Amino acid sequence: MSFGGLSNVRADFCDYVDLCFWEFGDRVKHWITLNEPWSFSKCGYVTGTNAPGRGTTAATPLTSSTEDSTWSFEQSHRSNTSISSEPFDNGNPATEPYIVTHNLLLAHAAAVDLYRKKYQACQKGKIGITNVVNWMEPYTDSKADIDATERALDFMLGWFVDPVVNGRYPQSMRKLEGNRLPEFSDAESEKLKGLYDFLGINYYTAQYVADASHNQVEKLSYITDLKVKYSSVRNGVPIGPQVRPLDGVRVKGYFVWSLFDNFEWSAGYTNRFGLIYIEYRDGNFTRYPKGSAIWYMNFLKDKDAEALTKQLVVPGK
Repeated sequence: MSFGGLSNVRADFCDYVDLCFWEFGDRVKHWITLNEPWSFSKCGYVTGTNAPGRGTTAATPLTSSTEDSTWSFEQSHRSNTSISSEPFDNGNPATEPYIVTHNLLLAHAAAVDLYRKKYQACQKGKIGITNVVNWMEPYTDSKADIDATERALDFMLGWFVDPVVNGRYPQSMRKLEGNRLPEFSDAESEKLKGLYDFLGINYYTAQYVADASHNQVEKLSYITDLKVKYSSVRNGVPIGPQVRPLDGVRVKGYFVWSLFDNFEWSAGYTNRFGLIYIEYRDGNFTRYPKGSAIWYMNFLKDKDAEALTKQLVVPGK
């Protein structure tokens, strides 16, 4: 944080990735510069739920007679309030997330440029960026809800993909944010275009989206800029089978999350889902392979998964 965190990251990040390429490039053949950078910008500088804890949730909702009772709102969504441009008490979610994302994208560009110029020819690896996105469907077939759905996708995925494909932010964001959204110089824009060998997508869930462009807000924020409201429910509409097998999907690999018990965002060390147990209290951070680690190791050796599962010893049973 003494260096400004993600609001000032480019040079330090370039030094870091240079060291990683040098030390591990003979073995690592697929590099991801940033994993889910949206979570850095939104959760770190808008809601404040992740480090560095800047920003707050959007304006506190006031009572609204038009609010649909079928909606299940996140804490950050808002109702009808009055407009204000006053800054928040802890950071400014109307500007900081955009600055952070801008710096993250330029850091990504610097990392890819470095790898391609200095390492890729001899190490024969690939480099890209992985983003997170919830799929969005319009709540109704109205043009307003359809436009809101496209806008929501722009604010979550297009925010990070459009610059590395087209060299600029989505049109919807440039229109709504105005001068609060940083601009890439012509040189930066040209440098960003095509700076990936692959684009990764992390997908967890889907949401319905409705237009909220007529709502007024008390304080400007990334959340209020979207002018949408979300719901994961829609009364009376069947959503089909909970699980549907997909035939013909080419599965090339599987990434375990995670290898070690880790520091899981705002949950800290309270969640333990690593293959390796870490004893945080003994002063040495001793590692212990869990049953899942042994299972996975044997599974990778092409042993029978069902038979391996039967061999697992569950503690306390």
